[in-house]
Amino acid sequence: MLAELERLEEQNRSDQPFTSDSAARRIVDYYDRWYRLPTAANRNLQMRAYYMLGSAYRDMGEASAALHYYNIATQQPDTNNIDSTNAATLFRIYGQMAMIYGQQDMPVEKREAIQHYKHYALMAGDTLSYIIAYEQMTDVCYQIDDTLGVYNYTDSAYMLYRRYGYDSFAARVYPTAIYVSLLNNDSVKARYYMSVFERESGLFDEQGNIVSGREHYYYSKGLYSLATGKQDSAVYFFRRLVDYGYLYEAYRGLLSVYRLKENADSIVKYSRLFEDAVLQWETQRQTDAIIQTSAMYKYERNQNQAMVNAQKANRYRRLIYWGIAITLLIIIFTYRLYTQYRKKQERKLHQLNNAYLKALGEYEQLVKEHRILKESYEHSKLSSEAQELIESKQVRIEELEQELKTYQTHLNTLKYAERETLLMDNDITKYFVKKKHITPNWQFPKEERWIELTKIYAQYMPIAAACMDKAELSRQERLTCILTHMDFASGDIATLLNTSASRISNAKKDASKKLFKDGDVSLLRRRIIESETKNKSIL
Repeated sequence: MLAELERLEEQNRSDQPFTSDSAARRIVDYYDRWYRLPTAANRNLQMRAYYMLGSAYRDMGEASAALHYYNIATQQPDTNNIDSTNAATLFRIYGQMAMIYGQQDMPVEKREAIQHYKHYALMAGDTLSYIIAYEQMTDVCYQIDDTLGVYNYTDSAYMLYRRYGYDSFAARVYPTAIYVSLLNNDSVKARYYMSVFERESGLFDEQGNIVSGREHYYYSKGLYSLATGKQDSAVYFFRRLVDYGYLYEAYRGLLSVYRLKENADSIVKYSRLFEDAVLQWETQRQTDAIIQTSAMYKYERNQNQAMVNAQKANRYRRLIYWGIAITLLIIIFTYRLYTQYRKKQERKLHQLNNAYLKALGEYEQLVKEHRILKESYEHSKLSSEAQELIESKQVRIEELEQELKTYQTHLNTLKYAERETLLMDNDITKYFVKKKHITPNWQFPKEERWIELTKIYAQYMPIAAACMDKAELSRQERLTCILTHMDFASGDIATLLNTSASRISNAKKDASKKLFKDGDVSLLRRRIIESETKNKSIL
């Protein structure tokens, strides 16, 4: 049985995929039955056996079962008394777990797995794997919107690779940091990372072309060109993405360029192409989600399941594929119906929003005029015409107050998604969205604009705004929370508030502590949204 276990381990090391769980299941059953004494040697054998069983399910596409048995494997050895051989096995298990968590879009769990991976790689004396763990953390930090974490892990991985002589590997850690720098409008940092990456990675030929499989980097090149005002270069790099199948990034980038150029024909053209790319991307995501869901099932199996007739298994597999195909068709049909309904609702909401804002503007103007008139005639006898004018304005003010109350009552009955649409579909919000793009003669928003934004936000998101009042957030913390809720990137928030990305990160952390009693920045936006969707206080 030990020879059989070693055979499976050799098969796993040579990247030969398992097509059945029967051999691994037989080994696990054997060691569970005959090696129950909790000695270190027995537990290490059980760890190795469960590792092979998890790997079998990994190759069979059953992610949940793979994770289940990998977790059992990590629980077998005495972690307080691990030698280098068993530490090597453990870090490989956690590496497989991190990979699966990444495929399942579970960044928090992936981060935990990588931390274990790094710990046991160091215990095993595998320096390269230890450094790779730092590099993998950059993608996790990007997924949880931890900009500082991306920079810190990137710089650490780079220095460690250089220290131990992996110079070309060192320069290859930068793509994520480059992209994050561009998202945060830090073109200086992006330029530095790009120069090192292109000079030292060994991935570019003499003409500056990147090796096959890494062409997505041209999107970062296009974003950098756009950020530095080189629009023709941006068009060149975005067009190259089309040749390599990155349609979503390519058409998004080209649309951004032609919006800046104010080229109406190209805007219409690439808007349509971008919409098609988004639909294709969403369809693929839905397909992946269906496949992932079909693989998530309970782990209980009978010991003789490995002997199930192959023909019966194939029949079940065909039924699953038919089920996936039918489900996909239903999703596509439902999605189209939903988009039509959504457009109709958006038109109604747009009309409501315009009427509300028009009434609000007239009301504020009349209140101001009424106050000025009263102050002008306060110490003098009013003429009949002046008296009539003041009274008429007072009557109109009262009418508008009632009208605004009616609008506000109607707003309070709307669902969160509808109120979110209204929040984003007004001039002040559009002003700040436009301000994200640095243009010639660009200026920081004036204080009156921030006051208008805060006021509009309180009208459409009253619960979140009330909780921010109760938590006594500072001005910067409040505005950071509002812009975060409106899905502004940290770099854009830093630009608008004339501060650094690190200060915005600190503001998010401080606001999260005041609102939710912890500093988990990655959950800040979701928690604020939940306060509105669940219609309850977040404090």
